[in-house]
Amino acid sequence: MKPSIYIDTTIPSYYVDERQVLHIHIQRTREWWDNERESYHVFTSIMTLRELEEEIFPRQKKAMKIMEDVPLLELIPETINQRLDLFTPSIVTPLELRLL
Repeated sequence: MKPSIYIDTTIPSYYVDERQVLHIHIQRTREWWDNERESYHVFTSIMTLRELEEEIFPRQKKAMKIMEDVPLLELIPETINQRLDLFTPSIVTPLELRLL
């Protein structure tokens, strides 16, 4: 059974980035995506896709394109709220982060 990996915005953002200062990170991201990704069960969420859609950055459409075939994690509101309660007991969680 393949290990599972959640893909957040970092991977597609680095994959399409061309800044020289991030060259090593970009190169490693591209190598992993192109050559090693198949060794894992990768998935993402609608939250990640929305973040990619809403942020404006160079090569945004290309970043969104590489995520097209990544399966979506099913979001279950009750589970999310339980996890928020578990991880943020002393922090006030903004209402918009709660999925009711």
